[in-house]
Amino acid sequence: MVSDWLLKEPTTPLRKPADGLHLRSEVSFEELAQQLAFDVQRDLLVYWNVIRRETPIPSRSDFDPLGIPQALPYLGLIDIIEPGPQFRYRLIGTKLPAYAGGRLEGRLVDDHKTASYAAYLNCVYELPYRFRQPVFIRECAVYEDGSRESFARLLLPLALDLNMPNMLMISIIRENRDVFEPPACRSTPRNCTALTMVSARPPH
Repeated sequence: MVSDWLLKEPTTPLRKPADGLHLRSEVSFEELAQQLAFDVQRDLLVYWNVIRRETPIPSRSDFDPLGIPQALPYLGLIDIIEPGPQFRYRLIGTKLPAYAGGRLEGRLVDDHKTASYAAYLNCVYELPYRFRQPVFIRECAVYEDGSRESFARLLLPLALDLNMPNMLMISIIRENRDVFEPPACRSTPRNCTALTMVSARPPH
């Protein structure tokens, strides 16, 4: 059985949703895996479930980069900082989309994003933190020049203990480009809109 607390609504309110952010729907773990179009993200979801074993959320100490080497270029790690929560980039894979010109490691989401984009990121990163579940989002980013790109964003919580996530594993892949194309150096998106959003109940 999935623990009751895992399926409850969060006891503290989420941030005010960013414009265009749709409410999530909850699906089974198997249904989420079927929605992932990229092998790298499916592998990462399966790996997260393997290291979870019988706990609601895997511990960050269970995460071994050597356990999923094929996903590392597309993997990022984000520290969850209390109070807030705030979100700070710890590691950014070499093939994650380059949303800013400089290095992201060690920087808060709020430090370098446009206000609307920062609001969007803070909101979506808070979802796996509050619900203690994997979250998958298909989204559209709009840049200052009016160009658009679509992305698949997978968010997986890691915990210091069994109850409270303190890190996120993230994978972001362009949907409208070759997955193996090196990331382009682009300006920060002006805003971002979630097209679909689901969270998944981990298997028993």
